[in-house]
Amino acid sequence: DCPASSVDENGQPVPSWLDNLGQFTPQAMNNGGDVAGCILAAYTSDGVRHAAVWTEADGLDDLGLANGAEARAVDINESRQICGDFSGFAWRYNYPDGPFEDLGTLFPRAKRSNDFSTSINDFGDVAGNSQDESKPFQTIQHGFRDTAGQLLDLGTLGGNVSNAESINNYGDVVGVSMTAANELHVFLYSDAFGGMTDLELAVTNNTGGPLCAPNGTCHVLVNDYGEVCGTTDAGRAYILVPALPRSSW
Repeated sequence: DCPASSVDENGQPVPSWLDNLGQFTPQAMNNGGDVAGCILAAYTSDGVRHAAVWTEADGLDDLGLANGAEARAVDINESRQICGDFSGFAWRYNYPDGPFEDLGTLFPRAKRSNDFSTSINDFGDVAGNSQDESKPFQTIQHGFRDTAGQLLDLGTLGGNVSNAESINNYGDVVGVSMTAANELHVFLYSDAFGGMTDLELAVTNNTGGPLCAPNGTCHVLVNDYGEVCGTTDAGRAYILVPALPRSSW
């Protein structure tokens, strides 16, 4: 679907086409209608994927390569700060002037690491993940939160893997993590609670089954009220509402 910027004589929305050839893949949009995504490799001069932004004023803007590598933009905030990744590096970009800012990694790059961003809040804090690829036959990945250039390891719920998926304007991060029992649980990381909370154990009156499918296909989001939404093991969508308002945590 494309955002509608006008209506026809019958009052029906008229789409604003973001491109002419289908070369742009949108990933996120802010309240100003700015859209972040990527231009597919088949439509770039060098044959690799480029991060891009579409604005109503200027149309499609190719941000080019990030430090010489193919790039994708995955989220954009109200100040037009963008997060994304390029060939194993997570980045932040202040649109329109940049530059691409490498967020770093939780694991030594000399021993092979892979990093990617997932979400950015209105203060420019970024949630993402670092993978340690130095150990064969063992998957190690930790979620992170970048705040003003300081990268924080969110840890796990006892297993080797956590995956940060969404961040709100309080810096709360939600995602999924393996437990010591090798189960996949939804987590909330909040400074207000001193770290990572297992929402599978914290939720009361849950009659819809586990909050996350065992195969890891669940996706979770958090808003500024501290509400978390996702999909249960049974395929049912849910919203978790905190017992106390987020402002009082």
